[in-house]
Amino acid sequence: MASQELLILAGHAWQCPECRRLLLETPEKALSGHRLNEEERERLARLEAEHFNSISALAQALSVEVNDLYEIMNHARTRLRHF
Repeated sequence: MASQELLILAGHAWQCPECRRLLLETPEKALSGHRLNEEERERLARLEAEHFNSISALAQALSVEVNDLYEIMNHARTRLRHF
């Protein structure tokens, strides 16, 4: 399973158009201060708008399981934690 922090950030970007825009336009700013290792930061920074067309596309782009993304969607930090 991918790190919870990576999943929470990806799940929030899926749910919040403003944070998704920030992640896509300025990933270094969006990811600043989050507990991610370098490889996780790179995976999130490489995301493009088309990766948000479906959960499966997002999961594939991040090399995580689709079920892990679905499970994290109801986590309180996923719903409420803006970048």
